[in-house]
Amino acid sequence: MTSKPLAERTIAELRAQAAEYRRMAETARTLQIAESLRALADRFEGLADTREQEVHDKAHSAVDRDETGSPGICGHSDEPIV
Repeated sequence: MTSKPLAERTIAELRAQAAEYRRMAETARTLQIAESLRALADRFEGLADTREQEVHDKAHSAVDRDETGSPGICGHSDEPIV
């Protein structure tokens, strides 16, 4: 485990921590502990998924926009879908 804040961890570090919690859940002595460890693993995976999507969106947005800030070739907009 690392003492690095979650916001500073890489996607790979978050996924590795999730995998470690899953391994720990397999050897937990009680159902309650196993469930809690699996819940932690799910939260770390979810955070990694969110971070991965943010990185993808940021990279995609940079490629899709020209210098004027108008939608590029792809035509995507950064406006939220409602």
